[in-house]
Amino acid sequence: MNILIRTSLVGLLALPLAAQESGFGLKGGVILGLDSLKKATNGTTGFTLGADYRTHITGTEIPARIGLSLSSMPGKTTGGPTAYSWVWNDGTDDHHEEGIIPSSALKTSLTLAQLHGDVFITTPLPELQAFVGLSLNSYSAKKSGNEVPGVPAQGLGQTDESYEAQISAFHEATTLDAKNHFAVRDAKGLKLGLRLGLTYAFSKHMSAELLLQQTELSGKDLEDPLVRQAGINPAWVELGIRWHF
Repeated sequence: MNILIRTSLVGLLALPLAAQESGFGLKGGVILGLDSLKKATNGTTGFTLGADYRTHITGTEIPARIGLSLSSMPGKTTGGPTAYSWVWNDGTDDHHEEGIIPSSALKTSLTLAQLHGDVFITTPLPELQAFVGLSLNSYSAKKSGNEVPGVPAQGLGQTDESYEAQISAFHEATTLDAKNHFAVRDAKGLKLGLRLGLTYAFSKHMSAELLLQQTELSGKDLEDPLVRQAGINPAWVELGIRWHF
């Protein structure tokens, strides 16, 4: 993201801090991952805990908040034994090879620390509010398992053209590369995100929230010679309860 977008994000996050009224809250919830999160962890569940400060933007009646949260997104093991069948030509004769690549038992779990800012939108129902916000995210990835070679080293053709054709045929015959290599190579750095949600107040001190989030995580590494999934921008739904003070 460019400097202008990041500066705008920081400005939005800082708006509630300039307000004159205060109200603190604690939140706990469960995470229900969408397909884009499953690409990273091979899992679809998690949990989140957070604290926030809710007030109004200075000089207006627009409610807003700034908050911090910590989320856990456990991974599930992927990458089992894979059979391959490969035909190649050494320039003189055709050859055929079959075999089994052992299980890689890959697992990636994510932990997310998030700073977020939300602006609330009133609805005809006084208990119900919508909100939209931006987030600044720091991921850490815990990985286990061993990546395995995607293409047998022996039996390559004698020219670049035959090599490319043989590799292409091999990739069409198996999903080995994507299956047995980590989808996320590097989760370091700050990532931007978008938040959309609804909150319903049961009482003065308790409310429920439904929140949709999506963040940046990992782009496609064009210098990576392995066949992996393209860029991953995880999205998930949060169902949570917030306690107000």
